[in-house]
Amino acid sequence: MRLRLPLTAQVFVLVTIPLVFQLVSLFAIARLQSDAEEELRRATIAKKIADEVNQLSNETLDAMTSYGAEQGDFVMPGRGVIYDLHESFSRHYKKLEKLTENDPESRKIVIEAEKAGEAAFKTLKELDYSIHHRHHRTEIDGKESRKPLWKNLRKYGKDLLSHDLIDLAKSKERYAETSPEVQAQLRQRVQTFMLLAGGANLMITLFVAFYLTQALANKIRRLNENTVRLASDLPLYPVMEGDDELARLDQVFHQMAGQLKEAHRKERALIDNARDIICSVDESSRFVAVNPASLELLAYAPEDLLRLPFVDIVAAEQAASTLEYLDRVKEAEQTDAFETRLKRKDGSIIDVLLSAHFSREEASIFCVIHDITERKEAERLRQEVVAMITHDLRTPLATVSNIFDFLGRGDFGKLSEKGDKYVDSGVRNINRMMTLVNDLLDIEKLKSGSIDLEVRAVNLADALRNCAGLYLALGAEDGIDVTVDSEDDDIKVLADEEKLSRLLNNLVANAVKFSPRGGTVKISLSRRDGGAIISVSDQGPGIPDGVIDRVFERFFQVQKSSRKGLGSGLGLAIVKAIADAHGFRVWAESAEGEGSTFKLLIPGNSLR
Repeated sequence: MRLRLPLTAQVFVLVTIPLVFQLVSLFAIARLQSDAEEELRRATIAKKIADEVNQLSNETLDAMTSYGAEQGDFVMPGRGVIYDLHESFSRHYKKLEKLTENDPESRKIVIEAEKAGEAAFKTLKELDYSIHHRHHRTEIDGKESRKPLWKNLRKYGKDLLSHDLIDLAKSKERYAETSPEVQAQLRQRVQTFMLLAGGANLMITLFVAFYLTQALANKIRRLNENTVRLASDLPLYPVMEGDDELARLDQVFHQMAGQLKEAHRKERALIDNARDIICSVDESSRFVAVNPASLELLAYAPEDLLRLPFVDIVAAEQAASTLEYLDRVKEAEQTDAFETRLKRKDGSIIDVLLSAHFSREEASIFCVIHDITERKEAERLRQEVVAMITHDLRTPLATVSNIFDFLGRGDFGKLSEKGDKYVDSGVRNINRMMTLVNDLLDIEKLKSGSIDLEVRAVNLADALRNCAGLYLALGAEDGIDVTVDSEDDDIKVLADEEKLSRLLNNLVANAVKFSPRGGTVKISLSRRDGGAIISVSDQGPGIPDGVIDRVFERFFQVQKSSRKGLGSGLGLAIVKAIADAHGFRVWAESAEGEGSTFKLLIPGNSLR
């Protein structure tokens, strides 16, 4: 049965159990050591008691011998000896009392002996006095008077050296003699217990560590196996039970795996049902994965394309450029979409837009192939229709223009004043139609990239002055002034002079058209950030914020009419197309009611 505890609690248990056992062992060892020290103390005290009793016995016997009887040449000790003997006995008794203070029975024996000793010393003092003052009596009378004192002295001496005191000394002496063996046994017991406790503590630590680490290892192994099974798309092991961190991690892992599978299922559904081909190719440009859309777009089943070189499905004329594009993608030099043509299984060709991204971790290029065949066909058809319409319009327009010329010159006779007005109106409309047709052709050529630019060095200041002179006369009748301000007359740009002039003319014509009577159109040229910038400003009604980004769209006009009438809506679109063809940037700045400023930024690499 596994402990269902948090990891912190398990680690706490792992540390606490051996520590508690070690503390208990230390307490037991300390207790044994204390017993050994107590035994040594008792033995020391017993030895001191035995020594004191023995000294007391010897001194008592000496005193009894000295004062026991008057026989023969008996010599009585000096008078000061009795007092020294009394002090010695007192010291012995005080030591014995202190040594037996924790042993009531022994202390009782010592106190009784001390009482007998005091009575004996009192008798000794009387004898000592009687002997040293015997010149006051006859010697016979003195001896007779001291007999009761000698009898009492012998009695008190026996009490002083009682069997209990002698037995106490002997027992303490035996205890002191046997104590070293007891102490040795206690030391041996301490050593044995220390070894057993250390071994037991080691075994307990190993068992607890093995028990807990085995449980942790099993859970970590289960987590690791689940990660492998998740990566291998295999079913995961059941969710771990418990409330510890690893069990909660496994539960979260299962939730994550479920979400990943759901996300993968949705992603797979999107890829499988996508109309675009979604595929990946390895570093050698061979297919490694393809979605089912390949069957509809290329008539190849996904399994037919696996390990097939990508170039095998590319049209022959696009093979080199497509491989070059994939190489740039692998080098992370290009990630923009690329238009190419692919071969279907039946040999037919389709136009596609190829988007690719290289993953260094997986060493694969992930591609999305979008079919643009219909769009390309529509563009080609539109170009053909525009070319056909403009060609078919030019011929009758040219014929009608010639007829109006004949009529205006009077080749068919003199017209009335009203007829001349109609002829003038027809000529203006014919010219407008011819301009519209030419603009349509030009913008289509610019958008399709089929127009060639004859690039050479063009002086920007001269180009601006020529444009201003052309439109100065156009605006003179309405009092519109066109001015040029150039901070550097030596700025030269590498551009197609004719296309650049048309760009500038369209910008100035737009400004003149929307300028009020008596207004001013300002053209300025300056250097900026290593390049040059041209600004054309008018004092017209301005452009609303919501449409300022659409002014360069074809056929888009801010106002339905202007002071000069309705335009074709292609002038600014042609400006944008010519600017893009040269690598320039054009934009508008305006506030409604405060006029507009169109700016053309020429980068430094286009200057000479």
